[in-house]
Amino acid sequence: MRLLIPTAPTSLHPTSLVKWRRRVGDKAEALLIETLRTAQESGAIQPSEFHHINVDTTVQEKNITFPTDAKLYHKARQVLVKAAQEHNIPLRQSYARSGKKAFILNNRYRHARQYKRANKACKTLKNYLGRIIRELERKGSQTDQALQSLLDRARLIYRQQTGDTNKIYSWHETAVHCIGKGKAHKKYEFGNCLVPEFYGVSLPQLKETDLWQAYCMVTPRLRLESEKKYKSLKRASQR
Repeated sequence: MRLLIPTAPTSLHPTSLVKWRRRVGDKAEALLIETLRTAQESGAIQPSEFHHINVDTTVQEKNITFPTDAKLYHKARQVLVKAAQEHNIPLRQSYARSGKKAFILNNRYRHARQYKRANKACKTLKNYLGRIIRELERKGSQTDQALQSLLDRARLIYRQQTGDTNKIYSWHETAVHCIGKGKAHKKYEFGNCLVPEFYGVSLPQLKETDLWQAYCMVTPRLRLESEKKYKSLKRASQR
């Protein structure tokens, strides 16, 4: 048996605020400031409300696999080997079979919680990637910009450490950040953090930011100027 409960229609369509903001545009900024000044003089808005805002962030996850060092080393080596073949650059060894074997062993050892063996297999994958990078550097890959771009990305993956910032978590999606918001069911999320910015009363915007932690202070560059020279909004607390 299904119980159907009628819902009341919403009084405001979700896109109404977006359309209204587009109609206002930048030319109506002076009129908005005058409206805020009038609201302050009438007591509808207190001056303290212009110095503090609440920013609610949400994570937009990217469609990538869960990043691990072994996956990145294995993928980077495969891409470099394929690029070398396309540019007719002979390699002493491509590590196609041995690299695949080390990658499979790494996954098996971690599944069995044999972390010493797994780390050894991961180190082998890293060594294979380093050998391919150095061999391509010796054979003058700087002349080709496309191959040089792949080499630069592979070097970043090869050199990045655990505590580094601005790490690469995916080969095809470099603009991915590790964000921890304290969720019990999902410790880390990989994507971009969307921060709505509020200018005064209701001028929201969405932008991508690089946030490492959830409960950190975000400082969107918001400035609200009027005849009384309101102070710049220097801090925005995330709740």
